[in-house]
Amino acid sequence: MPDINIFNDQGSTQQATFAPDLIGLGFPKAGTTFIARRLAIHPQIQLSSRKEAHFWTKDTLDFDDYRALFQTERVADNGIFHEWTTDYIYSDTALRNLADHVPDNTTFIIAYRDPVASFFSYYNYRRMINHDCPERHHPLGYFLTNEEYYDIYIQRYFFDTHFARFRQFLPNHRTIVIDHAYLTANLDQTFRQLYELLDLPYFEGHISPGRENASISPRSIFIDRVLRKLLRTVYDDPGAIYRSDFQNKPLWVSMIQKFNAEKYIYDKAVAKQLMGIHSAHLSNFQKLLDEDENAVLISQ
Repeated sequence: MPDINIFNDQGSTQQATFAPDLIGLGFPKAGTTFIARRLAIHPQIQLSSRKEAHFWTKDTLDFDDYRALFQTERVADNGIFHEWTTDYIYSDTALRNLADHVPDNTTFIIAYRDPVASFFSYYNYRRMINHDCPERHHPLGYFLTNEEYYDIYIQRYFFDTHFARFRQFLPNHRTIVIDHAYLTANLDQTFRQLYELLDLPYFEGHISPGRENASISPRSIFIDRVLRKLLRTVYDDPGAIYRSDFQNKPLWVSMIQKFNAEKYIYDKAVAKQLMGIHSAHLSNFQKLLDEDENAVLISQ
């Protein structure tokens, strides 16, 4: 991307700020980890050392610490720095900080997914990562109707509400929006469009086999913990051990995980109720995108 000003000097009375050129800020369970890691394969894109830095949600911003998440010397002058924290889009603090500090040429990226699928994905994901979580003690319907979980299971997927608030703080920044359904059906075309929007040459690394963000919910937590401890001892990327198709896992580990895996939990009645809740929000979100001259939708 030509003529990118990575460092934005806010003036002699303020700390010099560092802002990535590409910042992802939504939505969870929509392939954000997959997109971020596949973008990072491109030789002109560098992902932060922690994909979710949670930097802009802080009340006090230390830009030296933020810059340390990026190996700035390893990217060419026309390179792109990228981080993606899905919680930014829910946080007024984050949106206000971004509005106050990022340059006008910063691009934002959002991925969204059918909220019904996101609901089930999050429920199964929670069952995978924590054997003491409420999801292991309550059925799906409980999280559909219980007010305590309304924000994280229902309201967080009101895409129109969150996008409208984002635009209140950052009305003019270019924003790329990716439909998860289109991404899964048209992987190469999605990244071709992304590269074009980012003024980058095509690079086919994104189509190579790699780790996907697929969850395995274990039957036996004890067996799962033993396997993960072994993998943590051998591999540098602890997050990779949660992925069902982690390419470097020994075959015997993959086989044990497969036999130890629970079935993906789904309920048609709950899905029908969710469709009723979200249909109007989805339609309004599409309308907002159609009317937004600074938003580019990658979809059907």
